[in-house]
Amino acid sequence: MGGRTGRWLRMWCLAALVAAIVVMWARPAAADAVDDAMARGAAAYAEGRYEDAREAFEEAASLLGEPNAIVAYNLGTTYAQLGDLGRATYYLTVATDPRTHPTPEIAERARANLNEVRRRAELVAAAEKAQLGRQASWWALLLDAARAPWVGWAALVSGFFALVVWFVRRKIARLARGGLGPAIIVVASVLYVVLGALHGLALRADATAPRGVLLGRTVTVYERPSRHAPEAFQAVGGAEVRIEDRVSGFVRVRLPGNLVGWVPASQVGRLDDLSVSVDAGGGGRSASRTVRAGSAAP
Repeated sequence: MGGRTGRWLRMWCLAALVAAIVVMWARPAAADAVDDAMARGAAAYAEGRYEDAREAFEEAASLLGEPNAIVAYNLGTTYAQLGDLGRATYYLTVATDPRTHPTPEIAERARANLNEVRRRAELVAAAEKAQLGRQASWWALLLDAARAPWVGWAALVSGFFALVVWFVRRKIARLARGGLGPAIIVVASVLYVVLGALHGLALRADATAPRGVLLGRTVTVYERPSRHAPEAFQAVGGAEVRIEDRVSGFVRVRLPGNLVGWVPASQVGRLDDLSVSVDAGGGGRSASRTVRAGSAAP
């Protein structure tokens, strides 16, 4: 039995060693493949071959298997040149998301390109009488701001600070009466309650109605979850929406200004779960001004 056990143990050790060697070899190989795809994309972009650049950057994104700010930035920039405002908006938004670890330079360039894409979308909306979303209410804007992680941290720090001041005043007799102690406790407590409540509401809104972006140049929004249903309105690609329901390949979306309807799920890029890929799409070349390319593209 001892010899058999030793033989099995040696086999398992050998298998583990082989697996480790394979993993160690595969990682550089995968990294080289990503670098090669990014280099091909950058070269194609520099030569104005935007469709080839898109394919190369899509390949790099597929090889990585997880959202990456640089790849998303280059995809967004390339889609903007192809005139696909929806996918340009989606990927440029992903490039600014903290979950993709953007550098300050990438985040700044992505926001600049987002502004340019937004201007193009406004022109398309005016020319084709499509909806981009009415002006958001002050409450929606407030919740958007409260979604930021720093709001949650500020609420926690305020609550902790109020607790510390209260504890100190209880323990140190000379601070027990008068002074700024009570005022500090009140202000910190109010900040804790207000910021914490707003941050919680923003996260709850994201959980119950996740954010998304309409993909493509224009999108038909239906009154019911069917392509045979009456058309509710036309929306411009790149419009930010809330995803309120899902039924048999369709999602119910709400644009700012309470514009509601159903669109095929493939025409919405989700911002709550960045691991969900969006379908690649084409689009005509845009004659608008050129947006700046990313760090991997020239």
